[in-house]
Amino acid sequence: MAQRKSKEKGTWSKALIAAGVYLLVMILTELLAHWILAWEQAEYIEWFLFLGTAILLAVLIQRRIAGTQHRKRRQREVSEGLSTGGGADFFPRLAESLARVLEAECAFICELKGDAGERIHSLAVFCRGRRFGDFEASSIGTPLEPVLRGGHTTVFSGDLRQFLIDARFPSDLAAESFLATPLVDAHGQVIGLLAALDDRSLAGRERAEEILPLFAARAAGELERLRAETALRQSRDRLQAIITNAFDAVVEMDDRGVITSWNPRAEEIFGWSQREAVGQKPSETILPRSCRDAHEEGLGHFLATGEGPIPNRPIELMAQHRDGREIPIELTLTPTPWEGGFTFCAFIRDISERLHSEEALRESEERFRATFNQAAVGIGHVDPTGRWLRVNQKYCDIVGYTMEEMTSMDVRDITHPDDLEATMTALGRLLEGTLADCTMEKRYIRKDGSTAWVNLTVSKVSDADGRPRFFVGVVEEISARKEVEQALRFSQARYQALYRDNPTMITTLDAEWTMLSVNPACAGQLGYTIDELEGESVLKLFHGDDRPAVARQLQNCLEHPGRVFRWQFRKIRKDGGLLWVDELAQTVQDPRGDLNVMVVCQDITERRRAQEEIERLNADLKQRAAELEDANRELEAFNFAVAHDLRKPLTTIIGYCQILRDLCAERLDEACNTYLRETYEGTWRMNRLIDTLLDFSRVTRLEPHPKEIDLSALAQRVAVELKGAESQRRVRFQIGEGIRAIGDESLMQLVLENLFGNAWKYTGGQKEAFIEFGELTGEAPVYFVRDNGSGFSMADADRLFIPFQRLPGSDGIEGHGVGLATVERIIRRHGGRIWAEAEPGRGATFYFTLAAG
Repeated sequence: MAQRKSKEKGTWSKALIAAGVYLLVMILTELLAHWILAWEQAEYIEWFLFLGTAILLAVLIQRRIAGTQHRKRRQREVSEGLSTGGGADFFPRLAESLARVLEAECAFICELKGDAGERIHSLAVFCRGRRFGDFEASSIGTPLEPVLRGGHTTVFSGDLRQFLIDARFPSDLAAESFLATPLVDAHGQVIGLLAALDDRSLAGRERAEEILPLFAARAAGELERLRAETALRQSRDRLQAIITNAFDAVVEMDDRGVITSWNPRAEEIFGWSQREAVGQKPSETILPRSCRDAHEEGLGHFLATGEGPIPNRPIELMAQHRDGREIPIELTLTPTPWEGGFTFCAFIRDISERLHSEEALRESEERFRATFNQAAVGIGHVDPTGRWLRVNQKYCDIVGYTMEEMTSMDVRDITHPDDLEATMTALGRLLEGTLADCTMEKRYIRKDGSTAWVNLTVSKVSDADGRPRFFVGVVEEISARKEVEQALRFSQARYQALYRDNPTMITTLDAEWTMLSVNPACAGQLGYTIDELEGESVLKLFHGDDRPAVARQLQNCLEHPGRVFRWQFRKIRKDGGLLWVDELAQTVQDPRGDLNVMVVCQDITERRRAQEEIERLNADLKQRAAELEDANRELEAFNFAVAHDLRKPLTTIIGYCQILRDLCAERLDEACNTYLRETYEGTWRMNRLIDTLLDFSRVTRLEPHPKEIDLSALAQRVAVELKGAESQRRVRFQIGEGIRAIGDESLMQLVLENLFGNAWKYTGGQKEAFIEFGELTGEAPVYFVRDNGSGFSMADADRLFIPFQRLPGSDGIEGHGVGLATVERIIRRHGGRIWAEAEPGRGATFYFTLAAG
């Protein structure tokens, strides 16, 4: 509005001046006419002088008014040019204003480009009332160069067409004058220039050199602002690109705990999109339930105090994915003061793979340590000078030194003197690189002075630059192998001697039954020389009737390598004599790997004759055994008959004794009653003896039926029966638990009844008897029954298991001497044995074993 009013005021001023000038001209015209008519009249001279003075004064006034108006217009144009607003059109409008203010044909504004500042790029070009496009060119050798280098306003006059830097300028522009000033930023650095061109000299033009710096300052300020905005925009773009493409999640949060920024990596790690996450709190998205209260309390504490355990340091914790699973993360939280509060930037890294890698690395290191320390071979690291760096326990075991002792030594200290030169030569070649690795057999001197043979493999480990770091040596002790090799050499020599000097016939055959080698004994016993047999078929030595069977057996041997075959056939001596042979055959491999058959042959002609005699005797023995079996059966029948015939009169005697006791006991005197009682008891003892004999005979004939039985349970049963029979006795039983064996249950119960009964009888004189049943473990279980009874002398131990034999001092103890004999036969039928240990007055222990099954 102010500009429009100023323009209207200027228009009215111009109209008034024009009217005044027109009036003045009319007056002067009229006066001139009167002057001509009255030239000769003297009175008009004064009027003429007055008129000239008035005209001169009018001209001066008009020029003064015009100059003042021009200056105001120029000031207005400068002010309008300098007040040009920013924006994309700023520099073109500023160049246009500069051209009009300076009344120049052309004006342009440029900025410097490149690190050296030698190239310029136009920001605006205004020429002859219109704008031109941008250009870019070098300033070297042009009038622009001193402006840019000197940093001050420069005026140049002369033909500038050779310096016109772009064809965009009109070709008919006669640029004779150039005025330019640099654009300088706030730090004093030249960042561009502002220039004007004209076909007339610009030097001395009214206030040109004053106006140009004003426009330059305005252009420099705007250019600096644009550069700052561009740098800021580029910085923001770079920052946003970094955040967008960051490997870590970048999450920003305000002091209310609300998420304000969420990059794509955060979407990948936590499963929440940016649209879903922004505006929510971490406790609603990525924090596990167990951490939410602590997060809210920690945020409140930091906002109140400015302190907290989490900000500005990396920590590891668990976060939560959208699907509910927990993720291990590394969090670095940075608080930044902002507008009276704080904004928080969190850098979050998913460390699942790192933890997995660390765990894998730990496992790998543990495996390496386990492999290194528990390897079945010795492993050691040696520096390039030969000093031990580390060794495993196996290496120490081989040489007899501790790890501490080894790491204070070098390889020379334990190498056998005879092997030292070869060892150091190999290490030297490894260092030179002429040898990649080496393997050798050498000797170490153990700590105890003995020699250890080892198989050593050495390789070199280098750094990234190829410099040797250390050697890795792997040793396997081969002392035993060396001993075996020595023994093998001795064995081979012995084998050759045995093969040559063995009195047994030995032959080696190929797959076609050709005799490859024959020992002297074989050739001699068959009546041939070795040369007569080697190269011939072995079948020629056998009886014609046996040859097919021999061929089948040899073929079977070839088809089953490793198995030993045995047969007996007839061979024919060279003189026609017949001999029986017992042969063992097995396949062996020759050095080429072909299967051969080695046959070891023994002349059993005499043994065959003896065997035939034995077979004849066995036939006779078999017949005698059958006859003895018949006699045993007849004897058994006789025993039952005798027992029956003896029982009948004994039963009659017992019956009549009982009747006499019942009817006549009171009428008989004491002696008669004693005779009657002894007769009665004697017949009962005879009756029991008959039962015992029958049982003993029956036990020797019974065939055991073994199965797994619980001996502890059987022993408990026998103990209960003994206690029930004599409950007044004080007897303590100790029976081991869980004692099991393989045997016939009824027969083993009879064994325990006899052994326990024997212990019961011989502990009758003890105030408190003790009977124990137990088991001794070892290669085979041993069962025992122990008591604290009267015992016996070991001199009488060989009579214990003989039927009807009783030990001295047992007269007052009931028994027939058959129980232990019965036990011995049952144990023997079970494949075991029984024995006893005792001492008079200190009890006895009976031991027995059973077959394993």
